[in-house]
Amino acid sequence: MKIGIIQTSPVTGDFSVNLRAIVQGYRECLDRGAELIVASALSLCGHQPMDLAARRSFIMQAEAALNALSQEVSSVPLILGATREFDPEEVEGEDDDDAWVEDEPNEGSSGRTMIGVSPYLLEQDTVTLIEEDTVHLDNGMRVHVECSSELSLPVEEDFNILVKLPLAPWFRGELEASEEDRAWEAGQFDSTVICVRAVGSQEGEVYAGGSTVHSPDGVLRGRLPLFAAKNMVMDTEKARPVASLPEPMEQVRQALVSGIREHVSRCGFGSVCLGLSGGVDSALVAALAVEALGPENVHGLAMPSEYSSESSIEDAYALAANLGISCKTVPVTPVFDAVRASMAELFDGMEPDKTEENMQSRIRGLFLMSYANKFGHMLLNTGNKSEALVGYCTMYGDTNGGLSPIASLYKTEVYELCARINAEREIIPQNTIDKAPSAELAPGQKDQDNLPPYEVLDAILGHLVDRNVPAGELLADPECPFREEDVRRVQRLVIVSAWKRAQLPPVLHAGSCPADARVDIPVMHRLND
Repeated sequence: MKIGIIQTSPVTGDFSVNLRAIVQGYRECLDRGAELIVASALSLCGHQPMDLAARRSFIMQAEAALNALSQEVSSVPLILGATREFDPEEVEGEDDDDAWVEDEPNEGSSGRTMIGVSPYLLEQDTVTLIEEDTVHLDNGMRVHVECSSELSLPVEEDFNILVKLPLAPWFRGELEASEEDRAWEAGQFDSTVICVRAVGSQEGEVYAGGSTVHSPDGVLRGRLPLFAAKNMVMDTEKARPVASLPEPMEQVRQALVSGIREHVSRCGFGSVCLGLSGGVDSALVAALAVEALGPENVHGLAMPSEYSSESSIEDAYALAANLGISCKTVPVTPVFDAVRASMAELFDGMEPDKTEENMQSRIRGLFLMSYANKFGHMLLNTGNKSEALVGYCTMYGDTNGGLSPIASLYKTEVYELCARINAEREIIPQNTIDKAPSAELAPGQKDQDNLPPYEVLDAILGHLVDRNVPAGELLADPECPFREEDVRRVQRLVIVSAWKRAQLPPVLHAGSCPADARVDIPVMHRLND
């Protein structure tokens, strides 16, 4: 059987654009002989409409787009997922949580509209809500459709084809697990399994694509590209070798590049700027931005202070040369001197401390935001997850930006990704990778003066944050490799810096679980466990 797959990158709320993409994909698949065509669950409305979905205009446009799409469908049926309005009584006791658009209201409270995602079968001039377990097509095929990525439970009716329309975004390991589940379902139900995913980015989440078809023997017959819109027809009768999925950090690289491209363009920007400090974080963000947007659309500022080393500026310009991007220098010291002079009377008799250190970061933030405003760039933040979790950042300084591309990567993962980018040739200067990390806000300052070594810090954070292990439980483990003072120190830093994380720019999520970039720790709490 020839199965057409429409893997689009929908724009949230832009029904006309999304409709055109589906129609184009349908026609391409039709021309290639498809006997059944499938699009993703959110291809019409876009990812995560959130409270937009409760607006009457959204509901009406969604219905109109679905009806308009049916006018384009010929004798070959089209299956996709689409939003629809629910009566609260209709879904009382509903246990299929995966059928709900994440973050939309689903409590049925007064004055709120309940919106869910349901599968639809479109045939010529016809839109049919798929409410029964199995849909019988004119060609004799029996199709079961689920707006979910969960493993299927046994159903009463037999079917030839199982269609999966996942709503969930990509995260590390998710594609591998999904393909294993789809292969199991194909063998379990002796059916062809079609899994169709959209691509794109919304609210920091990245959607990977990589739609698949498994034949009834559990063999993967085809996979569409990752992180790219594509329409394809797959023949389940023809065995063709399918390449393995990219290894996890390569998926991370592709996800971040895709996320930068989508976020910047859909926020209305064509170019970005960032501070180039000569360190690994800014170097990695610059390299990813160039891959996403092209070197002509990436602009760097080197902002040396009296504490900056010559090698930092040299490394920043070497990176810019390797990437082919512009880099200009704006010294911090003149403004820093002026600010200190202005505050001298107020601070009379007080020794310099982190206040003066943070002034420099805030001056750099002022320079970067002014540069972004004047030339119409989006400012990319260059902070990483290790720094964000322990508050090793300056509010309204190096926390500025319209997007934080690597804030879901630990510092150790930043180094790992830098090594991958340098695999074929040196793009990120080796000195940038080799030297000790430093904010260069004080003489001889090093990150490890204020934090445990990053390999220790990241490992502790992995337990306390990613796996949500209480500090006391971690320390009670006889095989705990960490010093108690380090664990308790990191625990305290995570707690007291929650207010900073609440004000960070949008973060691209590239973690190993759906929520590990969003640390759900209350801003005000004192739990000591």
